[in-house]
Amino acid sequence: MLKKFIIGVCAVFQTANCVISFQCSAAKGDINGDGFIDAVDATSVLMEYAGLSTTGQGNFTEIQNQLADVDGNNLIDAVDATGILSYYAYTSTGGTLAFEEWLSWNKAHEIQQIDGLTYIDGILIANKSYSLPETYNPEMNPETLRQFEVMQTAAANDGINIYFLDGYRSYDYQNQVYNNFVNWYGVEMADISAARAGHSEHQTGLAIDVNTDEYIFEGTPAALWIENHAHEYGFIVRYPKGKEDITGYKYEPWHIRYLGVEKAADVYNSCLTLEEYLGIDSYYH
Repeated sequence: MLKKFIIGVCAVFQTANCVISFQCSAAKGDINGDGFIDAVDATSVLMEYAGLSTTGQGNFTEIQNQLADVDGNNLIDAVDATGILSYYAYTSTGGTLAFEEWLSWNKAHEIQQIDGLTYIDGILIANKSYSLPETYNPEMNPETLRQFEVMQTAAANDGINIYFLDGYRSYDYQNQVYNNFVNWYGVEMADISAARAGHSEHQTGLAIDVNTDEYIFEGTPAALWIENHAHEYGFIVRYPKGKEDITGYKYEPWHIRYLGVEKAADVYNSCLTLEEYLGIDSYYH
């Protein structure tokens, strides 16, 4: 409906170049009509909001008001500016959803950007699409370690030996790991076997490799026990078999990620990868 309205107005003022120089294909969020939703649009909305808040006067035309009101509450406010700026950040890192689709997804998932970290529904994300700052060095998460020890004890009670192989890795150390893979196997194989620095879950301090990172682990009693019971202790098998195109990595039965008991159970019961569960992708942009 909005698009039809804009086209109609533009047709009336065609000889005046639509008066406000908007292209007739202007979309919600694209305040300056340049075909992109960007930081300029967000700044414009924020300035308009500031003017309305302090003087009650604004400079936007009726068309601009309709384009700027992205949350549809009939007000030009900070929420609109934040939404446009967040979408700009999303597209500039390779996001491909249209603005309206992104708004719907954003409403369904709580997204927070804190000190360069991305949290979706409270889950810290580190994959090929979402990176961690080079300076982020949390060491191993204490709760993750405690829960691993609880799980380890439970497995032992079932006659299964699970032990800690690898956990937290710094940005610099992950860079060494990745470069070693490149030297051994080439970039293509390295990118499905090891994360680039800043994209590794190990840097979060929330991921653990158990027993061995060799494929002889696949199908062992320990691997099967983890696959069936890890969620009871807050962990998921992060890179399951058959989901390589979604997670971006080969099947790793030894790599588990801590989410907390409730969220791990939800992901496990959904039979989805974390990417599918949160509606995100994982590829280097």
